Amino acid sequence: MAGREVVAQIEPAWIQSHYTDAARAGLRVPMTEWHATIATTGRFEAVMIDRRSGAERRRPVQRTTVHWYAFAPDPACDARPAVDIAPPGRGNRIEQDERFEGG
Repeated sequence: MAGREVVAQIEPAWIQSHYTDAARAGLRVPMTEWHATIATTGRFEAVMIDRRSGAERRRPVQRTTVHWYAFAPDPACDARPAVDIAPPGRGNRIEQDERFEGG
């Protein structure tokens, strides 16, 4: 976009029931689909949809650090300055989440 930024749609996935204990990891009930977009600006938006009803269950919007890997032309082809990345250790920052007041 604008010759500088990229926005990617991430392949849909099923939400897991657990993310830190493999013995408890399975598919969440009710089955919930996850769709997301992420941009080189750090904007990350997801939507979680109840598979049975089709209802939107949650739509978090965050700012995050992302590492992009892509084939690109030789840097000599583009004289613009390099884009700075976020400092190490920077965590996500919630910008919008309907679960919280004002959200």
